[in-house]
Amino acid sequence: MRATTATRQRARRAAAATLSASRLALPASAAFRPRHRREIEDRVHWAPGSRSGHRDSLAVVAHWDSQGVVSAADRGLIHAVSSCGFDVIVVTTADCRPGELSGLLGEGVIAAGSRDNIGFDFLSWSRGLDAWADLPRLRRLLLLNTSVYGPVRPFGRFLDRVFDGTTDVVGFTGSRELLPHAQSYALAFGPAAIGSSQFGDYWARVRPSRAKWGTILGHELRWQRDLTGPGLRAGVVVPAPPRPVNPLTLHWRDLVEHGFPFLKKSLFTVNYDDVDMTGWRDQVGIGHPVVEMIEHDLHRLGHPVP
Repeated sequence: MRATTATRQRARRAAAATLSASRLALPASAAFRPRHRREIEDRVHWAPGSRSGHRDSLAVVAHWDSQGVVSAADRGLIHAVSSCGFDVIVVTTADCRPGELSGLLGEGVIAAGSRDNIGFDFLSWSRGLDAWADLPRLRRLLLLNTSVYGPVRPFGRFLDRVFDGTTDVVGFTGSRELLPHAQSYALAFGPAAIGSSQFGDYWARVRPSRAKWGTILGHELRWQRDLTGPGLRAGVVVPAPPRPVNPLTLHWRDLVEHGFPFLKKSLFTVNYDDVDMTGWRDQVGIGHPVVEMIEHDLHRLGHPVP
């Protein structure tokens, strides 16, 4: 591990030590307020052709891309979710070109909309849920963002673990970075959680904001706690490692080896933790379609391919 990585991890631990326990004890509505007194305007512009769903499984995908496109890699992720029996709603905060979202409609994507880049993923998910007419009839709900490449392992098999009926509010991976929590790139809910009173209340409280730490304090570190009410069971599919690190980056090889379906995009771009990515093609599998998608995406974004 390089010195820069060790320094960064010490800084993270220092930041965690300064987090106020009283602040984290506040309700999410208080911890995640807009920066200004006046509410920031937020609207979703839905692509023509959006329609209602008919399946008992829904996925809302929060999308962002620096070039304002829905890349082949993101389309592959969305298609994989749909192929597992989900109606899909896509909400993007990217400045997409005309027709980019309309091209998603069909083959499982029932609605696609764009909004300003405020409020981060949680507001995108909230707005996507607003577009679904009958949440109580859902058997499975998945909230996902496009910060990952994949699936590199069978997604349906992994979702069987997510929705095995033993838990109601489910994270894909646990982490002890900053504080013990279920990571927030993927949130999953069974029918008991979806039908609970706190579920609708929680998503109604999400407000537009440009404050990243407001999102971290108000949602990322505590979403599972706030959405797990009396009688509901919370859990993660992959438990947190013993050290306070991000398992999606430092433990990516072990995760993939044990059937985890995603690779964090940041491993191939900014790579904050200087993670060794040599041999990643062999790890995923030479000839796996996601390998070509990753290579194409990195060329598009101007990043070298490890």
